[in-house]
Parts: sequence; C-alpha cells; structure tokens
Amino acid sequence: MVETKFFPPWCCPYAQRAWLTLAHHDIPFVYGKSLVVNKDQDLGKNGYTKLPRLLELNPKGLVPTLEVEPDLVEKLEVSTKKMLKQHEKEGAWIMSESIDCMVFLNTVAMKHLGGTHDIMPDAVAESLLNDASKIYNPNICSTFYRILMKPTMEEQKEAFDFFASSIAEFLKEVQPEGFYQSQNPTIVDLTVIPWLLRIHILKHYRPAFKLEDQLDETDMQKLEEYLSRVRRLEAVQKALWKNDKT
Repeated sequence: MVETKFFPPWCCPYAQRAWLTLAHHDIPFVYGKSLVVNKDQDLGKNGYTKLPRLLELNPKGLVPTLEVEPDLVEKLEVSTKKMLKQHEKEGAWIMSESIDCMVFLNTVAMKHLGGTHDIMPDAVAESLLNDASKIYNPNICSTFYRILMKPTMEEQKEAFDFFASSIAEFLKEVQPEGFYQSQNPTIVDLTVIPWLLRIHILKHYRPAFKLEDQLDETDMQKLEEYLSRVRRLEAVQKALWKNDKT
C-alpha cells in the first residue's frame, strides 16, 4: 500500500488538484487538516490558525503539502525520489507545489502501481502534457483570481478577456467525448478542473462579464459537454463533491 499524509482544505483549488490526482490513481492517503477557523474572529489577523504539523513540514503553511511515507520513498527509483525534498530537521520527505505534486503522483502510479489509470502514455507525451499544464496554470487558474481581485473594471475586463481566450485554446485540444488530447483525463485536465468548476463564482461576482460574449456557440456547447463529463468522473466526485459534516 502507498500511503501519504496530505494537508488540503476543501476550499483550496490548488490542493484539490493533488487530491484529484490521488483519487484518479486510487492512491491511499491520510488526510491532515491544514487549519482551524477561529471561533473568535478577533483573534489573529487571518481569522484562522494553521496547524503545527503543517507548519513543521512547510513553514509557509501552503497547501497542498504532501508528506510521503519512508517505506514508499525507499522503493522509488532515483529519478522519482529526486522530485522530493527531505526536511532538514524532521527528516520527512515532502513536496508542496501543486503541479509538482501531480507530476510526482502520476509517476508513482505509473512506475509503482501499474498505471491502471494511465493519463500519460509515454515519456514524450508526459513531457508535453506537463509543459502544457504549466501554461494553463497561469493562463486559466491565476487569471481567474485577477478577474476577482483587480481593482478597476478595465483591469478585470482585460483579465476576463484573456481568461476566455485561454479557455478557447484549451477547448481546441479537448477530444470529442473526451478530455485534453486524450479520451482519458490528463494532468492538464486535472490542473484546470477546480477552476472551470468555479466559473459560476465569476458569474456571481462579475456578472458584467459573460463567457458567451467571448466564446462562440460551438465552444460554449463544447465547454458545457466537457464540464458534464468532468462532473461524472469518479475522482471528481470523490475529491470535490464530498459532503463532510464533521
């Protein structure tokens, strides 16, 4: 069994990327909470407290933070092990950048778990898809926040126009009845899914900007059909739709 310790809050799309990848490959993991919301919101400037274990492993307190069990590390190929960083004091093997976590988990699944959910068919495709994920990360994901956070309407509109054009470029590579350059989800899909499923947030907070004004009817239909397939993915249902009352 492969076990990991993972520290994501449900609401963080960056953490959800890694969680989606874990769910996609059926990699068992131990969930560790990253923060506790303060009952008294006057305590501390953030209104929450990061948990000590997360800060021990990652002083920046960012998620996802992946702690890999030593038994697994010993079984890794040298090239795979080099993806990890060993904590100077704790001795734990960790990783914290979301796309890096995804690449690592894909590699572990393919090389150590038989690749039953093979999302990167060969070394060439793996490299190209990893590169594409690093392009769509700023173009779609980071731009999403620019639309919400930029102070002026002009800046928000500029960000939204770029966001829409980036989605159009992404849709060009989505296969009929499939995903990004594949009939199965790729790392590029898992990179953007948490944000594409949050488009309704933009509709609510930036109602002046509409995708249907930027994308043609064909692309809008393709986007809706793509998102419908995404919502049916078992990994998405496991990682994003959980109704946890605890």
